[in-house]
Amino acid sequence: MAHGRFKFIAGSIPIIAGLISFLLGLVVISGWYSHQPVLIQILPQFVAMQFNTALGFVCSGLALIYIFQKNPYLAALSSILALLIGALTGFQYLSGIDLYIDQLFMDHYITTKTSHPGRMAPNTALCFVISGIGMLISVTVKDFQRRNWVMSILGSIVLGLGLIAVFGYVFALPTAYGWMSYTRMAIHTASGFSILGIGMIFMARKDIFIAMEMKDQSSYLWPISGVIFTFFFAYLLSRALEVNDSDLVNLEVTPILKLASEVVLIFGLIMGVLLGITLWLNRSLSLRAVEAETLAQRLRKEETALKESKQRYQRAIAGTNDGIWELNLKNNYIFYSPRVAEILGYGPDELLPDREAFRTLYHPDDKEKVLTNIQDHLQYDKPCDFEFRIRKKNGEYIWLQAKGNSVRNQDGQHTYMAGSITDISERKLNQDKLREAKEEAEFANLTKSEFLASMSHELRTPLNAVLGFAQMLQYNPREELSAKQNEYVENILTGGNHLLNLINEILDLSQIEADQATIFLEEVDAGEVIKNCVVQISPLAAERKLKVVNRIKTDSNDLLRTDQMRLEQIIINLLSNAVKYNRDGGTITIDCQQTKTGFLHISVADTGTGISDKDHANIFNMFQRLGSNSEIAQEGTGIGLSICKLLTEQLGGRIDFESEKGEGSTFWIELPLASNKEILIWSDNLRVGVDAIDKDHQVIIALNNKISSSFCDQENLNDIIMELIKYAQYHFRREEAIMEVCDYPELKEHRELHQKLVAKVNRLAEDWSKNNDPEMQHQLCHFLREWWMGHIMKVDVDIAQYAKGKSQEIRLILKNLK
Repeated sequence: MAHGRFKFIAGSIPIIAGLISFLLGLVVISGWYSHQPVLIQILPQFVAMQFNTALGFVCSGLALIYIFQKNPYLAALSSILALLIGALTGFQYLSGIDLYIDQLFMDHYITTKTSHPGRMAPNTALCFVISGIGMLISVTVKDFQRRNWVMSILGSIVLGLGLIAVFGYVFALPTAYGWMSYTRMAIHTASGFSILGIGMIFMARKDIFIAMEMKDQSSYLWPISGVIFTFFFAYLLSRALEVNDSDLVNLEVTPILKLASEVVLIFGLIMGVLLGITLWLNRSLSLRAVEAETLAQRLRKEETALKESKQRYQRAIAGTNDGIWELNLKNNYIFYSPRVAEILGYGPDELLPDREAFRTLYHPDDKEKVLTNIQDHLQYDKPCDFEFRIRKKNGEYIWLQAKGNSVRNQDGQHTYMAGSITDISERKLNQDKLREAKEEAEFANLTKSEFLASMSHELRTPLNAVLGFAQMLQYNPREELSAKQNEYVENILTGGNHLLNLINEILDLSQIEADQATIFLEEVDAGEVIKNCVVQISPLAAERKLKVVNRIKTDSNDLLRTDQMRLEQIIINLLSNAVKYNRDGGTITIDCQQTKTGFLHISVADTGTGISDKDHANIFNMFQRLGSNSEIAQEGTGIGLSICKLLTEQLGGRIDFESEKGEGSTFWIELPLASNKEILIWSDNLRVGVDAIDKDHQVIIALNNKISSSFCDQENLNDIIMELIKYAQYHFRREEAIMEVCDYPELKEHRELHQKLVAKVNRLAEDWSKNNDPEMQHQLCHFLREWWMGHIMKVDVDIAQYAKGKSQEIRLILKNLK
């Protein structure tokens, strides 16, 4: 607080000194014009302040004020005026030439102790020259240190000249304020220069505290200014004592005055040195005080920040319900937070802080896994993140997730490990339930598909017989049917054919769902396929007077890498729906365009009734019929769009729609162009021959396609990449379990290939997660695509010959695999 007040007062002195100098000059000028001698010479026997002197104080005061206000132009102008007043007067004294400036503004009527009417004293002129130069340098020199040095030194000289004159008046030494027989300096002139000199010094030093905090060399100005002032004052006083005290004539100096002048000079020198040392020590102490205060403030801030950080950390830990641990790798001492003991069911002091004691709590099957993970982290800087089982105090085993990181010393050696543990027992239980539910759902779905396929075959055989006999009745020339009988037979044939189509679609759907649908890849001209589909659908469209507009150019050369038969099946389904749900006399528009990501966007738009918002989410579900009209509903099986979705995704694409109730619908698909090498499409030539492995490969290819196709947004991309990595690791465990149960001879080499792949993918994924660089995403997808294709075609295909006749063992080992 005191430091701040002193800083404020020191910073205010220049403006105060400038105002006093300015007002002093104005008062004297007003005294000359108003003929008030008391304002001009204080006492009748004292020297009067000349008009030019008062004008010089007005200019000097304004210069100091403008410097303080950072107005360099007006400050420079005022400084030059004060400098000219002093310099021209000095020139008159030195040259003996009268420039007629002494009574330029005023006819002086008081000439007490004045050598020339209206002319200021030579020491007064010198002070104006020195102060003018100092203040002019202050606004023209940009170097901070240089201008402060000059301003402070010149201010000390002005202060010395002013104070020695004041001292002369106080102790009746005319030679202290008068030089030889020239005009003497007035007492209020001397006082004004003392104030002006102080203002100049403090103006140079108004940034003293900043300079001291910066340890700037300009902070030396205080002691140097004090020494210069003391030396200069002592010298002037000693010279004044050597001169006769009455008429300022060169008479013989008395021994006493001679001795006094020498004593004053020596004393002044000693005092100057002592003052310099004192100010130097004061400066050093001030620097130490500033440093100490700065350090104290920084420590207080750091202490406050540390407390806040600790509180924030404790709140965060309490919010996550995690336990904290730290392991000293030199002595195996472990620190546990209270939450760790609480998780394991121990009291605050019951858990031994020893690594070996803690190891005894691991589940026997997980000890090796924990040790391997920690060693891999310490040796290869792999992430320390693993799950393991541990025994609680009551003997119950729970699942924990441990995360940690190591700290190295200056020699690069690991000294500590620290991290957190989380009780994930509930999550593990939910995962097990979810896995079991998924397996049950997959099994139920497989059973359903097998049932549908079986029933479809069983139903199709007798149904074909019914249709055959109905046709025989209709075409028997010996016993022609009556009109009524023929109508009944037509109803049998219509219903039978509808039922046969339904059975065929269900059989097709069951094959597609079970990933048993045959996919044959080739380069297909999409324009030709769509043109043929339009020809097939045109008769149905004509019945309802629908206009079919095909905007696809025949020479578009939109080549796809796909299955032509399946593509036709998708397009026919979409066109059939466009006919079925359109208005009579409406329009069907087919269009396509290539995307920047290497896909062909094919759209089928109708002008029908549209789809209500509540039906959007279920539109691709099985047996979901569009619309509520019962006549329309009878026309479809409700599985056409489900088949379209499954086939499109198996062909490496996607399907979706836009619709507004009452305005119509637009269904569209995107399939990879033949030039798109980023997308993998599962086909029969990629089958290994082991159902579990083939199923995993299909999932991994689908995930890789999601990343490569940019179908997912940036927000979900990280999740998909992590899902791909986790599923790949899950697949490797399943594949290695299958190879083990099948006595695969190259299991060790195969496992090493898996480990290399996981390490490579983890590095690429980590680089991607750091900056989300699209190039890293491309490298990750490219590596997975190239490696996976080579791995499937060259390595995994050999597993099938060892798996023959062991489907039951494989199913059992996979069921027990976590």
